[in-house]
Amino acid sequence: MEYDGLFVGTKWDVLTILSSGPSSPYELAKKLQTSLANVSQQIRFLEFAGIVERNKIQTNKIGKPTTQLVIKNDFSYCVSVKSGQCKKSLFQLDFFQKLMFLAWENFSGSEREYFEEFIYQNRKLLENITKIGIKDRLSTNLYVFLDNTPNTKRLKVGSLDFIFFQDDAKQDSTLNYIYLR
Repeated sequence: MEYDGLFVGTKWDVLTILSSGPSSPYELAKKLQTSLANVSQQIRFLEFAGIVERNKIQTNKIGKPTTQLVIKNDFSYCVSVKSGQCKKSLFQLDFFQKLMFLAWENFSGSEREYFEEFIYQNRKLLENITKIGIKDRLSTNLYVFLDNTPNTKRLKVGSLDFIFFQDDAKQDSTLNYIYLR
């Protein structure tokens, strides 16, 4: 299947909105300032590709249930260009691949290597992560939120400082959160 057409124009705008949370076709049309027919057509392409799915939500109102659209799974669309091969692929990401993409998207050089090392060395601990908070791209502090209380409160790997919290702490408005579960 050719995926290029899925990540442009209105389809890309739909995915961008849905990455923030569920939305109805009507809400999408309103946010995108386009017709409901256009949004419905774009959604059908995304559903056929297995990226988006519909959920019927019963409301307190009488009548038909509301349709909510959600991103079905976490994916990455990769373009690989190397000697002897040029390839485009859509991958469904597992939890540890999401962490690797987090490293690749937010860090460069030695910080990326330290984050990858942290992931490889702490697989068991990382199974309980719900989200990671980062102040900004230049910060070397990563705030790691877990389902259960961690035994370790801090871990330094190279220049990165991982600070652990149980995930019932109040949200810090100075952090950009990356939700992993």
